[in-house]
Amino acid sequence: MLFQNMLREYQAWCPACYQEELDSGMDVYNPLLWSFRDLEVCHKHRANLVTECPFCHKKSHTMDYSSRVGFCHKCKCWLGSRKNTGNHISPKILEWQGWVYENLAHLLSFATIREHKTSNNIFIENIKHLIWMNPESTRGFAESINVHINTVNSWIYGTKKPSLKYLLILAYCLNKPVIDILTKEISVKQGFSYRALPFFGYELKHVINLDAIKNVVDEAPTLENALSILQISVKAGIDLRTLRNNFPTEVVKLKVKYDKVKPLVLVQRAVLTLTPTLYVGLGLNNLAILCFQIELTAIIWFQIQS
Repeated sequence: MLFQNMLREYQAWCPACYQEELDSGMDVYNPLLWSFRDLEVCHKHRANLVTECPFCHKKSHTMDYSSRVGFCHKCKCWLGSRKNTGNHISPKILEWQGWVYENLAHLLSFATIREHKTSNNIFIENIKHLIWMNPESTRGFAESINVHINTVNSWIYGTKKPSLKYLLILAYCLNKPVIDILTKEISVKQGFSYRALPFFGYELKHVINLDAIKNVVDEAPTLENALSILQISVKAGIDLRTLRNNFPTEVVKLKVKYDKVKPLVLVQRAVLTLTPTLYVGLGLNNLAILCFQIELTAIIWFQIQS
């Protein structure tokens, strides 16, 4: 099975690896794993892979055969360094990158040994089984692995093959090796639970202030006007799935509270959207308008309750 957008357009390298190989008299080389887009961190040095020359700030294409390994193809400067560039990598990103490294290494060894045969049909059937086991069907499955529902549907109908990125995300959430999802049928009787990604989405540079979000979530039940989950996520400045992934228990409680007062909220919204022209036509002043809105809200509310 071939993946979309699997390989890098430009070379990536670890300066510390280059320098160690040079100092020890070894041949300087680029591991094949560095060619994958999804690997962003050197597994050995826990440092970010570099794609730009620190001297001329140029990038080298992966298929540039005129360049020497370890040297910039533009300015010819040595790209190795003893400095560690991984000082500020968070543990969550290191956890994710460790998972990516292990699975990519497994895929490469699998491609070399060819012990099993991969099939797109096996993958599609596994996705269907996972959706069948999800109580919220396709949408619930898509949200559980942080993927858009249209992307999942394109997998099911075979109109698009999954990118390696999404396959890694799916495997992580299921806590199963990528190769198993491609080569082994997942039994509907097999019990397992989804685990949340160690970060939101897939952009490694995206930073979320969980403490600030928690303050918004904790404050929501104390507000005079109940807020929907979507309104809370907007107020916190995050995506709805981020809120659900990081605060699942709180989201359930807030949803229960909002569902109790949702009919009244809808009634109030409908009453407040009555056009001023209607009020003027009835000859109402501001105080009369307020009384009219309160009375109309009460009437509609009692009609709903009865």
